[in-house]
Amino acid sequence: MHFPERREPFEGERWMRFAVPRGSLEAPVMEQLKSAGCRMYDAEGRDGLCGEFGTSISLHKRDRRMIHPLVKVGNFHAGITGKDICMEQGNGVCIQGLLPSPVTKWVLAAPEGFKPCGIVPTGCEMPTFADIVMPNLADWSGYRIVRIEGDEECVIHDGLCRAIVVPTVTGRSLREKPKRPLAIVSGGDNLFESRPCVVSKYEMSNRDFPELSVLIERLVKD
Repeated sequence: MHFPERREPFEGERWMRFAVPRGSLEAPVMEQLKSAGCRMYDAEGRDGLCGEFGTSISLHKRDRRMIHPLVKVGNFHAGITGKDICMEQGNGVCIQGLLPSPVTKWVLAAPEGFKPCGIVPTGCEMPTFADIVMPNLADWSGYRIVRIEGDEECVIHDGLCRAIVVPTVTGRSLREKPKRPLAIVSGGDNLFESRPCVVSKYEMSNRDFPELSVLIERLVKD
């Protein structure tokens, strides 16, 4: 097993580095880390240092989209990111299991009253993921995934896309778009339910990584 050469650790850093996601996953994941026995710090330290587990693991915050590639190249032994992000970013890490929450539901939405015609340009911030989860809709002749960033309402309003694949909880945020309300397309109300997952560079063994194996067992539910 090879990890990149390490500099001398700074104060509070441990031998094994575990990446914790920033953003929408941050608060619920931090609570689950606490429940698993991690000691979380009141203030974030150098290099995103935010907690520790046992005597060998330090926890560091990173952007949730960067955790997969950071674990893949070996800069972190393990970390937590979204299952949807892993599907977008491909192979190269081992998925150890899923955390129970939060659940992010992905849906297909379009302006109210939308009638598909021809190949429908469909926007998503994660195009590879969208291609995997897009359903075969009976009244659609086809679609073309377009990578988008930022406000989904604007990409439809500006004519870049005619539909979007987006995460939502209740659909309320889509219906309350100020310029033009969006509605969930029939058959596209639950394309995928994503949960946080623990990823590692290698399969974990109790012999080689005893404390990390214990932490993962406490976090994952299936």
